[in-house]
Amino acid sequence: MFWNLKDEMRRAGITTEKLAETAGIATSSMTKKLNGHTDFKLGEVKKIVALFPHRDWEYLFDDGRNDTAAG
Repeated sequence: MFWNLKDEMRRAGITTEKLAETAGIATSSMTKKLNGHTDFKLGEVKKIVALFPHRDWEYLFDDGRNDTAAG
């Protein structure tokens, strides 16, 4: 799941429908992508990042899978 992106959407008042429209995909497809069931395409990422100029793509699309525990 892309918690940072979802948080930024909430703060900006951007719905899943609006995000899907911006990315040029169906709302159902966007829901699957936001929940980590399917991958985002590069073109979709670029369009989405443009909605959040104060955030970079690495922050928005951090899904937590690359985190490593210190030890």
